[in-house]
Amino acid sequence: MNRLVSLFILLSGLWPAIEAQSQTTRWADTLIDFSSQYSSSYYSAGQATGPPDTPPDLQEPAPQAWSPLEPDNGEAFIRLGFTQGLSAVQQIAIVESHHPGAIYRVFLESGARSWMVHEVLRPTPAAQPYRIYRIFLDATPYTVTGIRIVLNTARAPGFNHLDAVGITDGRQPIEPVIALADVEAAGEREWLGPAINSAYAEVHPIVSPDGLRLYFTRKNHPRNAGSRLRDDIWVSEREQSGEWKRAKNAGVPLNDAGHNYLNGISPDDNMALIAANYQNPDERERLYLARRNGESWSKPEPLDIPGLENQNEYAAFHLAADTRSILLSLEREGGYGYKDLYVSFKNESGQWSPPLNLGQGVNTIADETTPFLAPDGRTLYFTTTGRYGYGSSDIFVSKRLDDTWQRWSEPLNLGQAINSAGWDANFSLQADGEYAYFTSFNPASQSEDIGRIRLKPEGDQIEQVLVVNGRVLDRLTRKPLPASIIYAREADGREVGQAASELPSGHYQIVLPGGEAYRFFARTQGYYALTEVLDLRQLPEFGEVERNILMVPIRTGEIIPLPGVTFAPNSNALQESSFAELRRVALLLQDHPNLRMEIAGHTNDRCDQSFCQELSEKRARAVQAFLVEQGADPVRIIAVGYGKQVPVQDNSTEEGRAANQRVELRILKVD
Repeated sequence: MNRLVSLFILLSGLWPAIEAQSQTTRWADTLIDFSSQYSSSYYSAGQATGPPDTPPDLQEPAPQAWSPLEPDNGEAFIRLGFTQGLSAVQQIAIVESHHPGAIYRVFLESGARSWMVHEVLRPTPAAQPYRIYRIFLDATPYTVTGIRIVLNTARAPGFNHLDAVGITDGRQPIEPVIALADVEAAGEREWLGPAINSAYAEVHPIVSPDGLRLYFTRKNHPRNAGSRLRDDIWVSEREQSGEWKRAKNAGVPLNDAGHNYLNGISPDDNMALIAANYQNPDERERLYLARRNGESWSKPEPLDIPGLENQNEYAAFHLAADTRSILLSLEREGGYGYKDLYVSFKNESGQWSPPLNLGQGVNTIADETTPFLAPDGRTLYFTTTGRYGYGSSDIFVSKRLDDTWQRWSEPLNLGQAINSAGWDANFSLQADGEYAYFTSFNPASQSEDIGRIRLKPEGDQIEQVLVVNGRVLDRLTRKPLPASIIYAREADGREVGQAASELPSGHYQIVLPGGEAYRFFARTQGYYALTEVLDLRQLPEFGEVERNILMVPIRTGEIIPLPGVTFAPNSNALQESSFAELRRVALLLQDHPNLRMEIAGHTNDRCDQSFCQELSEKRARAVQAFLVEQGADPVRIIAVGYGKQVPVQDNSTEEGRAANQRVELRILKVD
């Protein structure tokens, strides 16, 4: 490097940047020895390994740091190792996460040898509650493989916490690195106006998937249904201009004299998950489901999740868009720390499973709370105090990697566009991913308020989804019908979500994640739904589509096509994608105990008469056998093959031949 270039670098201040790019940093990752620890889990010596994970603005003890067993008790030490040693070390960084100032002596180790490199004869308490204590030294002529830190706990009153220890071969100050998500804002954070935020605390915003209605919890407000120390559910609607109308108390039956807060809304805005205790308002909240009846709500019904105990004063819940999964933030025996994230599933009989821990990929020894599962069913947002970020609690995002719900991508921080230097939580996202809503401490109002930020369409915030809406109608009369809407993966027939249509319109709305093909249908007494199929395996962007679901009345002589029932080519082997449709037929028989039906097999004309006749009969019998396996009485089911004798379209086209190769139901008798 010539002298002129060197001078330019020094004058422009670029030298530290070049040095920062070239220096190597290691964080101690092995526990070797320690004098004492507060416990074997919380504040244990092992918590001092790895990169820093205590938020700098926490202002309170963090369990993800080492603390000696007793405070103010003289000398205490910890020895840590580096799996990958580092030579020419010029800097040590000790992250003191609570009551800093007790560092007395520091020794570097290389194999069995040790050198004292730093000593503070009279340690004194630091002015700040958290600090990174950096020690600069001449480059070590040896490779550093370990470090021993001695505290004089009597010199800094209270429990002294040590979160992490790093070394580097450069002089650029070591700074913890925040792992950032690829979420880019299209604007600045903005506080919602006085129509939403007030002099009281507003938290837990939940935006409907279409972005037209905003629910939130308001604390201590004089218009709350209970005492001023209770929480109530409030709601606002968005005007065409994009502004929010003045919020109104949701009223009874959602709010009563106790705490009431909303924890999720279904994609059709017709089902709400509520935490309250309507039977005993002065006792701990339970979970309830309420359904919309026009512009009002039904009486909330208790929701029973087996083993739903919580050892923490606080809890958080979230109803996923499929309405079959509930995310929970609880402190329970067997967890990884304070509050962990769990999930409970609703089975086909309507029962909820015991909470399943989401695993260490998401959970830490600290608090994980306010979960929000994006409408894609894979992208999880949550708040944690167990990872290093910008403030006391930050919002992170992680992707579910498989159907075990215990394998997740590395949680990533949403960045300074969303996270502040204080407390941030309660993330909520529209189905199209355009706007994110959150709760944060507002310095202007000196309380928690609701804000939002517009996001660019690219990034990690959500996988692409399709919003499907329409009406459930009688096929003949076009009369609107109330029904349960069920959607299943086409590949294996597995049911993945539910919704409902409500009178007077019969309207429904569901959100389907991209990457799969789906079959969806409705279920209501006295009818059988014609299924709809949507292939979203190549869904390039967010979209909306209208699909009405037509219902066939269950009456004698009615013919019901089963397009979802398919077979291997020239075979009677049912394809796995047929199972969902056939389970619906089994439910039809179960719901109508006196119903008798004919299973009719048909083929196209691309085979001779005898083969077509034999194949159609075998396929009809295969459907009959499947229904019997599902518990149906074989006496009530007749299997008939019609070969190629009854086409419904012209066999000269590929589409016509596909339509003719089919299975149908004919209702022989129903009471």
